[in-house]
Amino acid sequence: MAGYEELNNRLINDMMSLRPLSGSFLSLQFVLFYFSSLSSFLLSFFLLFTSYTPRGYSNKHRLDTRDAS
Repeated sequence: MAGYEELNNRLINDMMSLRPLSGSFLSLQFVLFYFSSLSSFLLSFFLLFTSYTPRGYSNKHRLDTRDAS
């Protein structure tokens, strides 16, 4: 447990002070936040368009079957 506490304290000190590790950690956090927000934005557009298309497809399919019969 002592080794884990020492590693934890070293990580906390690196994050609190402005060292290269904290800088790379912050840039990684920013990149992860950017990609997650971009993917959620694209997913919302995908769900919006897929929620509109089945009605059009079902109406077209119903018209096609009615014209065939």
